[in-house]
Amino acid sequence: MEKCFIVSPIGGNGTATREHADTVQDYLIKPVCDELGLDAIRADQIPGSSKIDDEIFEHLSNDYLVIADLTDLNPNVLIEVGYRLRDGKPMVLICDEDRNSKLPFDVQGIRTCFYLLDLRNVGPSKEKLRNFILAALEKSENYYLDLKATVSNCRIKTFTDKDGMTVRKSSIPEKYRTLLLDGVRNDFRNPKISWD
Repeated sequence: MEKCFIVSPIGGNGTATREHADTVQDYLIKPVCDELGLDAIRADQIPGSSKIDDEIFEHLSNDYLVIADLTDLNPNVLIEVGYRLRDGKPMVLICDEDRNSKLPFDVQGIRTCFYLLDLRNVGPSKEKLRNFILAALEKSENYYLDLKATVSNCRIKTFTDKDGMTVRKSSIPEKYRTLLLDGVRNDFRNPKISWD
């Protein structure tokens, strides 16, 4: 199951911020991710005892998809969105229409899924989110399949994207690895090229 990292304001236990984050996760994001075969997790739910910042940036770098909730324009969320944007990997921005309708200039140009958190009628928001996720993942497939490899001694050393950014092999989803390896072997006319 591919990983989906949820970026959102979290707040402390019992706060309105936490209640909102839990409701969005439990009634909007998780049901849609479950339907699409994605394993969704938020920073406060990461198991383990390592430094949380390192864990967050690991998820931002390596998870198949990131869903970021811009509601209330939390500074940490905006930093994490910028970090994910730098890699050009699939991300869906969402925002509670009742709480913010005006986004900062730097993210206005990115399509954002505005949702209504009416639990009696959450269906339209779930359908909208589902469509945004599918569009992001379709774009993702083109992104991964267009990567260019550097090969040395019959081993793939690195990949670069169309903007010249280095993409770590470990961050490439498993489902694209075989396709990329076959493509590299074909491009270099060498069936002995290996991933490691």
